[in-house]
Amino acid sequence: TLLAMAIFYSSFAYAQGPAASFSVDKTTGCNPLSVVFTNNSQNASSFLWSFGDGTISTDTDPSKIYFNAGSYSVQLIAYSTAGLTDTLLIPDLILVDPMPVAGFSVVNNLGCKNGDPVVFVNNAQHSTTYFWDFGDGTTSTLTDPVHTYTSAGTFTVVQLAQNASGCSD
Repeated sequence: TLLAMAIFYSSFAYAQGPAASFSVDKTTGCNPLSVVFTNNSQNASSFLWSFGDGTISTDTDPSKIYFNAGSYSVQLIAYSTAGLTDTLLIPDLILVDPMPVAGFSVVNNLGCKNGDPVVFVNNAQHSTTYFWDFGDGTTSTLTDPVHTYTSAGTFTVVQLAQNASGCSD
């Protein structure tokens, strides 16, 4: 007799879980900071974003404007059609610097009349570097410059205050 053997093959379809992944177009800047999120997730059909400031989105590739200075953690939850999830949390991903605010006061603003130096007191906020134009063709990058005018007149002084993110006022 001929012995017949039957071999049975079974194939099972396993649901492949999602892999949450994303990138951003920038991580630092001044408020208001606009950030574009690019979703690079695999095997996912829907998404839940949490932007670290109490706002959320279900868009695939959301854009977000951060209005307040601070550090923000971003979370993406990727969902598969089979109900599986994967979560990616990046702590302190977005750093929003406050906009600089230029400001100064003057001590001895009658200095040019008497030939005495004029002392400029820097009152700028949220800034790290400064550029001064004294209105007579001279400039300075000092924080609190002292300037002597060599001719009489009325001069318009301009202060440019800049922060580490390159934002200025």
